Amino acid sequence: MNLIHEKIKRANNLSTDQELADYLSVKPNTLSMQRKRGMIDFKTIIERCNELDFNWLFKNHETIDIAKDVIVDYRYQLSDLEKTLSTERKLVDQLKKELEKANHQISVLKEIIDSRK
Repeated sequence: MNLIHEKIKRANNLSTDQELADYLSVKPNTLSMQRKRGMIDFKTIIERCNELDFNWLFKNHETIDIAKDVIVDYRYQLSDLEKTLSTERKLVDQLKKELEKANHQISVLKEIIDSRK
């Protein structure tokens, strides 16, 4: 775990744990606690370090498998979000059509009112 943190620091020209914590968008004490417990937040690392080669970063096969599971989970979440977005876009398109119809009806009613004046 310390090696992973050191690799992230080296890859991003960070020299202190404070800079690493800032880079990972976590509090320094969170980073410290993770080290004491021998834990690592793969989700945060994958989110913040997606430009790095994860094979190089995690090197250990066990951590690679865990990281791959997290990536797969993100891909499923992304797929679900894309489906939701597609549904929402269809709904927006339907609402636009209904708005166009309503605007057309308003125009027709205005013309009728204007013609009766």
